[in-house]
Amino acid sequence: MKSRTVYTIMSGVVAATFLAGCAQQQQHAHTGAAEKPAPAKAAPAPARADGYGPSYTTYEADGSKFIRGSMAFPSGKLDGSGLLLEKVVPAEAMVGAPFTYRYEVKNLTAYPLHQVMVTDRVTQNFSASSADPKPSTVNGGLATWSLDTLEANATKVITVTGMSSEEGTVTTCGWATYSPILCEPIKILKPGLELVKKLTPEGTPCDPINMTLTVRNSGSSTLHDVAITDNLPSGLATADGKTALSFPVGVLKPGESKEIPVALKAARTGKYDNIAKATSREGVKAEANASTVIRQGQLQITCTAPAERYLGRSADFCFKVSNTGDAASAESTIEVAVPAGLTVQSTTGGGALAAGKLVWRVGTLAPGASKEVCATVVSAAAGQVTLNATATGTCVAPASTSCQTTYRGIAAVLLEVVDVNDPIEVGANEVYEVIVTNQGTAPLTNVKMSSKLEAGQQFVSGAGETAVSGSGDTVSYGTVASIAPKAKVTWKVTIKALKAGDVRFTTILNSDQTDRSVEETESTHQY
Repeated sequence: MKSRTVYTIMSGVVAATFLAGCAQQQQHAHTGAAEKPAPAKAAPAPARADGYGPSYTTYEADGSKFIRGSMAFPSGKLDGSGLLLEKVVPAEAMVGAPFTYRYEVKNLTAYPLHQVMVTDRVTQNFSASSADPKPSTVNGGLATWSLDTLEANATKVITVTGMSSEEGTVTTCGWATYSPILCEPIKILKPGLELVKKLTPEGTPCDPINMTLTVRNSGSSTLHDVAITDNLPSGLATADGKTALSFPVGVLKPGESKEIPVALKAARTGKYDNIAKATSREGVKAEANASTVIRQGQLQITCTAPAERYLGRSADFCFKVSNTGDAASAESTIEVAVPAGLTVQSTTGGGALAAGKLVWRVGTLAPGASKEVCATVVSAAAGQVTLNATATGTCVAPASTSCQTTYRGIAAVLLEVVDVNDPIEVGANEVYEVIVTNQGTAPLTNVKMSSKLEAGQQFVSGAGETAVSGSGDTVSYGTVASIAPKAKVTWKVTIKALKAGDVRFTTILNSDQTDRSVEETESTHQY
């Protein structure tokens, strides 16, 4: 006769009563849990000739006797089955003492088994207190564990703990099922392409502009016929003048990248900005943008000098160089050619004269910076003196300037009158030597002279640079058209002493270069 019980789960404790109907096994009271010790003195159950059916072994461990049952599913034979269900139970247990039995579910194949389920049915005289893991469902007296997928050759263990409150036999029956599912993985890949473009942030037209294009396969699929194109903006090109750039990359595996360096030159200042593109045969695209700013110094130079200078006088020529650009001008230099006849007396700012040139090495001029240097010069000849200056620097256009000073000569009169015989007796002759010297640097022109005699003197004769004549108390000299710089002209005038006294011989000179008369008086003692 069959009896009916129901599994219930309360407060984490599994209480179970099962329908009886399995083959009976006598079990005697015994305390202790069914561990997994090494088998000892196992005695296999007789095997059927066709290999079908369960098999049993018994063994002792730590003084206790255990029974191990095995059954292959779904065929009942190991050969051709996917699952092996093994159960270890104590051969005996004591009334009211908890004991444990366990299932070992083994995948016999080299492939995963899916929807694996284990079902346990136990007689009503067993009360379950726990199960690990807990059953997925308890329904109609059956406890079922849904183990889902059991990986190749894997084993899962289910333990059940409980007790019996009466003497007798507890019978537990179990079976396993799984679904023979044919699974074929289809890997779904995500293509991805990244492009990074780098440019030297800023430079000058003289500097190389380094560009780097890096393409990377950022996806999970291999990309083919990968290529990069970059149409450079106007004014930016490779060393050989190319502006339309194309780089075949080929195949890129996932995670693989390739870096392409490119040397560029900028033709002018300004900001350059453009987009590079990467493509593949699979239709994956990427873009990258980068920019560079090209700056350049710009020199300006000015010159200041006095408009006029007299010969023999020094003049200061000053040169101011300025950087009006937006980049530094390195190794800045000022050069000034020194004309023949000009003598450099001194310089400021470290100027040096070499090979007919004044050179100032200014150094680096930052944007907006300036520097002024000067040279003090003297000209040996009259006329206009022009100094031409040129400012140069690294990667800047030269700048030039010039300024002029007109050097003029100036006449300077020295009038001398000397009496040769002073003192003289009355009735004797006195000779006056009249000398005109041009001490200046320009000709003395249209020189006109006369001398005045006092009472007691009488003109006798005269000779010299020009004719000399006398009339009353006046001695007249012929006009001298020009007296060169540093030159002198002389006359000798003979005068007769008529009476005793302290007399004066006064000579007066006028010229084109003198605004007022030049006078010289010589005293003579007549006795």
